[in-house]
Amino acid sequence: MAAENAVAFGFNEALKRAFPAPELPLTVGTNQTPDLLRPFVMGAVTAIPVSLVLLPSEVIKAKTQVAIGTVSSREIMNSMMKQNGMRSFF
Repeated sequence: MAAENAVAFGFNEALKRAFPAPELPLTVGTNQTPDLLRPFVMGAVTAIPVSLVLLPSEVIKAKTQVAIGTVSSREIMNSMMKQNGMRSFF
């Protein structure tokens, strides 16, 4: 969970610096509303690299947990690569 949050927050902060939000005036009576689509788009764009980085480790972890007998994560990873290649991690 900590790794997921670290990757997500790091990538999200990089996106915020690359695409800064326009400043809204702080005066009363202006009819400008905050952009509600921007947070959703940033979240979706953030989820893509988080999934690409963390999903393979989650698949290996799940297969290790259900394996019968004593099997290492490295053995499961090697078996997955031999059977289906990189596609087996996603």
